[in-house]
Amino acid sequence: MRDETKPKRQLAKELAHLAAILSIFLSVIALSLGDNMEIIPIFSPLLASPFFPFFHEIHDLLALVVTLYAAYKYQARLGVAAVLVYLAAHIPYVSLQFHKEAPETLRILFGAFVAFFGIWLIDRLHKSEELVRQTETRYHSLFTSLPDGFAYCRMLFSNGQPLDFVYLEVNDKFEELTGLHDVIGKKVTEVIPGIHETNPELLTTYGRVSLTGKPEEFETYLPALNIWLAISVYSPHKDHFVAVFNNITQSKRAEETIRESEEKYRTLVENALVGVYRTNLKGDILYVNGSWVKLLGFESAEEAIAGGAVVRYKNQNDRKVLIEKLTEKGRVDSFEVELLTKTGEIRKVIMDATLEGDNISGMLMDITERQQAEKTLVAQKELTDRILTSTPNAVLVIDRDLKIVLANQAFYQIFKVAGGGVEGKPLGDVLPIIELEEAISRTLVDQQFQSSMEFKYKLGSSEMTLVTHIIPMAEEEILLIFRNVTEERVRQEQQYHINRLASIGELVAGVAHELNNPLASVIGYSELVLSGELSPAMKSDIEVIHSNAQRAVTIVRNLLAFARRQEPQKRLLNVNDLIRHVMEMRGYELKVGNIEVITEISDELPNVLADSQQLEQVFLNIILNAEQAMLEAHNRGCLTIRTRARRGMVNIIFTDDGPGIPEENLWRVFNPFFTTKPPGKGTGLGLSICHGIITQHNGRISAESKLGEGATFLVELPLSEENKS
Repeated sequence: MRDETKPKRQLAKELAHLAAILSIFLSVIALSLGDNMEIIPIFSPLLASPFFPFFHEIHDLLALVVTLYAAYKYQARLGVAAVLVYLAAHIPYVSLQFHKEAPETLRILFGAFVAFFGIWLIDRLHKSEELVRQTETRYHSLFTSLPDGFAYCRMLFSNGQPLDFVYLEVNDKFEELTGLHDVIGKKVTEVIPGIHETNPELLTTYGRVSLTGKPEEFETYLPALNIWLAISVYSPHKDHFVAVFNNITQSKRAEETIRESEEKYRTLVENALVGVYRTNLKGDILYVNGSWVKLLGFESAEEAIAGGAVVRYKNQNDRKVLIEKLTEKGRVDSFEVELLTKTGEIRKVIMDATLEGDNISGMLMDITERQQAEKTLVAQKELTDRILTSTPNAVLVIDRDLKIVLANQAFYQIFKVAGGGVEGKPLGDVLPIIELEEAISRTLVDQQFQSSMEFKYKLGSSEMTLVTHIIPMAEEEILLIFRNVTEERVRQEQQYHINRLASIGELVAGVAHELNNPLASVIGYSELVLSGELSPAMKSDIEVIHSNAQRAVTIVRNLLAFARRQEPQKRLLNVNDLIRHVMEMRGYELKVGNIEVITEISDELPNVLADSQQLEQVFLNIILNAEQAMLEAHNRGCLTIRTRARRGMVNIIFTDDGPGIPEENLWRVFNPFFTTKPPGKGTGLGLSICHGIITQHNGRISAESKLGEGATFLVELPLSEENKS
């Protein structure tokens, strides 16, 4: 910093010194000499000088001009002191001149006093001036070493408006902080061109402080210097101001970085898919983001905060447990809790929380839908597993490498696969069927193509007929569904035979009608011959003819019954009465055959709509078959007959303890002309006729048996409409 006033002040000090010394010197001379001009010879030339008469005037003029100029122009305290010395010496001198009678000794003593007083005063002023100099040096050192920039300026106005300002004094920090040099005596518009446009508030603020004297503080950015300044400005006197400032660019940039960071953080938090919150231990909500607000059904964060956190817990004990864990560990992760929405709906959430002092902050994620989806997936998987477990069809899932991914329980049962699971094994190792692998490969090539194939698979001594549906799935997997159609194919074969038999029946019916007349003639003539006188040998032959003719008539009658499907004559009847009637007809034969009959007849059996004669034929046929089977097996037996009402049907169950029916024949017993009896003892039409009668009554007939454990025949007849209602 340059101090251009220093030479002027030094000159003022020297002039003041000179004035003071001169004033004291002249005063001492004047007081000491008085009227005795020869007391001091050294002053004789002065007394003889032509100027001595004007001594007082010269003394007064010189001392007064020098001291007043120094005091007024440069505000030098030594000049003021010189004036005081001059007055102190001059006034008593004049006073003594007006009193000639004053002793000379008094004037000499007074002059000496003035001399000593002047010397003492000058010494004190010298010391004071040194102190001032030292103080100025210290303040100047402090001024130059200030950590803040300092600028002392004079404001320039135009029509009362701040126009510019001039730098009068700046410190070294000014140049360091701003990068500006040699600014003393220059206008700011010269130092920073364009400041009017970029920072008009700077001139306005400085002008206001210069006029009002009221200090102000503010921050501003100077684009020309690319710096931020924090400025304190005050006015020492009108039209002048002092600006003390600091460069806050780094802190501003740091603040901006922090602000941008905070803004990004706030944006991330506000837009986060999870709820973010901050509460305290008392339960006050301090902050929640938009996802939290939306999750719990509020309209705004303010509305959510107003309600507090405690009421949001469905179970208050959950919050106690959470706070206990936070107090113990400081942090809790994945804490499952049920919260209540604004409307009271329960939402299941996972909560992360951290305890900081008395504040709890963290995040929560709604898992209500996820848990529901998981439950749905589990339910669907369980349902799929149940379907796969309960389905009678074998199911396999194959990957593109023809390895088994999944097999259901029916697969193991149908194919009787031993050795544990088949998952992960090649299909060819489990089912070595080349045609099947070729069909799967074709399906893999075209994922839209579905196919099916039928093949026979030999399992031990038996052979199965299987139909396989090949269905493409996602991820290039193949679903195989195996359906065992062995029995279906047998039934189809049976139906084929039945259709053939129907045709045969129609043919037989026509033949039977044609045979009736010849047979009637044979029977009639044989009876006529037998009524006459015959030899024993002849009579025996005729009886054989008559017997065989009768047997032929019976066969023709059964053929007609099989071929002719007559409409039943239905009426309401009680099945128990029919059972009793049939037992009365066969009671004697059963008793003679040593067959015990056990009846378990329901007394509350509803009526059925049926043809009584046809039902009697069915019951009688079943009883006759059971009777013959038991007698052939062990010449005795036990027949149990039960009736009951179940699921809208009347059940009649016939159970014998005969030899039973082999499994391979069980499904054939209702086929026409199928019989296990020896030739000549059965036509194989009885159970077939029973099946036809029950079917015409909209009922069902079935047989169950195990070889050596007897047989059971079940007849099911529907209830009448009035009984159903």
